[in-house]
Amino acid sequence: MKTPLLVTAIAALALVVVPDANAQTNVNTTLSFTMQQRLFLDVDDAALVFPDPTTADLDAGLTQTVAHNVEHRGNVDHVITVAPSTATWNVPVSYPGTKPADDLEWSTNAGTTWNVVSAAVNVGTGVRGGAGLNPDIPVTWRAAVGYDEPAGAYNIVVTYTSTAN
Repeated sequence: MKTPLLVTAIAALALVVVPDANAQTNVNTTLSFTMQQRLFLDVDDAALVFPDPTTADLDAGLTQTVAHNVEHRGNVDHVITVAPSTATWNVPVSYPGTKPADDLEWSTNAGTTWNVVSAAVNVGTGVRGGAGLNPDIPVTWRAAVGYDEPAGAYNIVVTYTSTAN
């Protein structure tokens, strides 16, 4: 009689070890990330060069660039400002003094309105979203020039900044 008891014990053990094909177990997993504030800012010409001033430019007292585009977007509303990096231009050694930063002006409407850039000024705004919601801002620059300025290379760095608002 030991054999049927042994067979019954082995069969009972087999029922415990083999999982039920109809049983189901669920485990939930939470996936997450933190979206940091992101702003993008670029210009399509980072080394904008004024044309060499002509006699007509010197007579008018101004030389002007073509527009370059300020590209911007972000996941927050933002404002774009521009400011000179220094209060004066880098000028030729023979220049008899300093050429102030406010000899530089900018326009975002093809020269209908000109604005002096002596401190950080707002050149545009953007909304949360991509490039389609934030069109490029065309910025044209002009600089005061005169016959009293000696020959040589003049330059000034301006900095565009995008800030969440």
